[in-house]
Amino acid sequence: MYQRAVSPAEIVVACAGGRPKDINLFQAQKAMENARDAVLPGGSLILVAECAEGLGHPVFERWAREAKCAEDCVERFGREYEFGGHKAALIARESLEKDLILVSSLAPALADLCFFRHANSLDEALAMARERQGKDARTIVMPFGDLTLATRG
Repeated sequence: MYQRAVSPAEIVVACAGGRPKDINLFQAQKAMENARDAVLPGGSLILVAECAEGLGHPVFERWAREAKCAEDCVERFGREYEFGGHKAALIARESLEKDLILVSSLAPALADLCFFRHANSLDEALAMARERQGKDARTIVMPFGDLTLATRG
């Protein structure tokens, strides 16, 4: 019912849905997962999520902190499963294929730890994405990223 076929774009903006869906990055990651097929390989995925309570899950945070790089986190997931670590691995996997930008009150160092570039505002994030993708890059906005599943159409 909430699936939407799209023609993938260079830039996708996904809103996590507001509180409580964006209370932390652990919860907000769901909108990123829903939007991933809307972004072309090498494209920019902008996740808009307040994350007032930080990362949100101790295992998720531990996996992010223990990973030397995104590849390390993905490889770890391939050999062990631990609830919470799976979301760190999913974000890491996407960061290997896409430019991830997080618009959030989360500290920039924590965004970086979780394989995102940090932006203070949507305007800043769009400027970052357009610098990488080109000023005329096609853009998809998913205001209900938490509820909408983008599929390649």
